[in-house]
Amino acid sequence: LNEVYLFHGTSPQNVMYISHHGFPVTMSGDMFGFDFGEGAYLHEDASEADKRSSDDKNGYYQGYFAMLLCRVTLGAVQILQKPDPDAHLQVGPDKDFDSTVGSYGNHSGSGMVRREFVVTERAQIYPEYAIIYERITENKVKSKCGEQRVLLSDRMEGERILLLS
Repeated sequence: LNEVYLFHGTSPQNVMYISHHGFPVTMSGDMFGFDFGEGAYLHEDASEADKRSSDDKNGYYQGYFAMLLCRVTLGAVQILQKPDPDAHLQVGPDKDFDSTVGSYGNHSGSGMVRREFVVTERAQIYPEYAIIYERITENKVKSKCGEQRVLLSDRMEGERILLLS
């Protein structure tokens, strides 16, 4: 199965959508492009997922960002070392590969390599944890660091989400 845990950066509003309707595979490529083909883009590094997260401009989670920690079955992986917008054409039920891993960075060993995992079948992704958080900047009061609050969601009856700041 080649099962791994990966992060997916998104917005709190999208977290609520995914909790009710499932994971839309094309969701993340719209904002950042499809460097490694169409599909859901996930990361092994939370800081990379944070780069793709966004805050809600209005509503209950205004000013908060979100990411999902997902259990993902990668299966047979197509490994790419340079962008290929048509990579998804080699992935699928009747193809040689079940997912794509694209890597960026210096492959000579003198720099950090980051990887993006792209999955085209929503059944391969199980969003196990929702993480909603506030980014701390120098402009914010330092006393907020380390504070944890649990808020009841106005959109998910009976469920609680931990907000980390």
